[in-house]
Amino acid sequence: MALPPAPLEYPREARRQMFQLPSLLENIALYQAAADALGVKELDVCSRVQNEGARVPGDTCVLKLWYSEIKPPTASPACLAHVLLASAKNRAEVRGARTVMCIPDGQLVLVQGPVDREPGWSDPVADAVARLDIWSGGGEIPFGGFSYRVVVCTTHVRSAMRFARAVHPSRRAIASAMFEVATSLGSCRHPVLSTFLDLWSRELHSLDSQ
Repeated sequence: MALPPAPLEYPREARRQMFQLPSLLENIALYQAAADALGVKELDVCSRVQNEGARVPGDTCVLKLWYSEIKPPTASPACLAHVLLASAKNRAEVRGARTVMCIPDGQLVLVQGPVDREPGWSDPVADAVARLDIWSGGGEIPFGGFSYRVVVCTTHVRSAMRFARAVHPSRRAIASAMFEVATSLGSCRHPVLSTFLDLWSRELHSLDSQ
């Protein structure tokens, strides 16, 4: 007997049960701070963006997003979050993007951004993810250095990955792209963030020299 055709999209509640972004992360406080800074109640596809000071039209929603936790070897992770925005009525109408970085400082969460991007902005992380070679790797087990959790959500695909010490070129490209985005958020306003970015930069340079 033939099976009925699969629905084009799962109901929102079913999708939430199948793939909860917070359950994949180490630091939920960073996730919540990023969502608040980006103007959404939750980081999810189709989430409506709050109309803060008329910076975006009231019917704007999240079309795609990526979220990453970047963790130094002996410290808590920082997070970097990016949402592509579109009209909730016509998702082909892209309205730009928004990026934010959050990092813990004791009991506080420091926020760098958010920065609004023009609709034509080229996202280096999205480009690097599109070229990811997920099957690569030899017998060695990479350890030490920075580790990464990366979650990508679109209306068609939800994916999560974790890797440490990005020695393979395609994974190093993702790490380098995230660093590029992080440093594009403007001058550092907090010493904690400056120190974090300096450590991250040294890590990437050490991998490039290998």
